[in-house]
This record gives sequence, C-alpha cells and structure tokens, in this order.
Amino acid sequence: MDNLSSRLIVTTLIRRLNLPIYLFIRVEHKIVYTSAYVFEIDTVREAFKKAKIPFYVQTETLAGVKEAYPASPASGFGTRWHVFVLGEAESKAKTVLSALRVSSNSDATPFPALKPGEFKKYFWKALIIVSPIVATLGYALYRAITGK
Repeated sequence: MDNLSSRLIVTTLIRRLNLPIYLFIRVEHKIVYTSAYVFEIDTVREAFKKAKIPFYVQTETLAGVKEAYPASPASGFGTRWHVFVLGEAESKAKTVLSALRVSSNSDATPFPALKPGEFKKYFWKALIIVSPIVATLGYALYRAITGK
C-alpha cells in the first residue's frame, strides 16, 4: 500500500470516529466529481482504481449525507454521489476524469430530471395544490374525532 492510500484510510477513520487528533492534522479531501447517476460513479470508480488513485465515494440523499457507497447502491429520488480524493491527488484525478465520457458535474443536482432552478417552481405549485386538500382532510378528521 502506498503512502497516499494509507493516509486516505487513516484520515477517513479519524474523521468517522471524530477523534480530537483531527484538529492537529491538516488533510484536505477534495470533491472531484459529483453525479446523480450510478453508472457514471461506477465509471469514475473503475478509472480511479486502474490509475491507482485513492478515493472514496460518499452518498447524499434527501435525508442527509451517508458514507460507504457499496452498501446502498440503489438510487432513490434525490440521491447523488460525491467522489473524494486527497488534495495532492486532485490534479491526477482531474486528468483521469477529463479522459472519461461522463457528464460534467457543474450542474449536479439531487433531482436529475429537473434543471437547477425548476425545483422551486414545482415545489410552490405542488404546495398550492396540496395545501387545501390537507387542510380539508384535517378539518374532516377533526370533526370525526370531536363529533361536531
């Protein structure tokens, strides 16, 4: 195992365990790729393995951030993945990424079917439609419970 791989493992463990030693070690993990598509993350993972670039993949869902990509590879609505490398391996990782046929991650969004600004528009439309229905059902439930 080379020095870069061992540093990535140690610093990841230190971060996961929230050890106080992390305050004294300056390690930079850089996000080099983000995608909402599993097949693109698999492509990037395989390319980094072949290039012997140490990395880890973090899953982000609507509920928050999770780690350990292989544990739950099935995507749900609003899931995206981030590929991290150590700061010193960032330039090599970007070189490998430039040769791959994957989408640019500049517009990576947890809702791949929507453009970045469209979610707010659809959210408010849905809220306007659903709110009266929920209020009516709440009122009907209140009347049923109280008997009035």
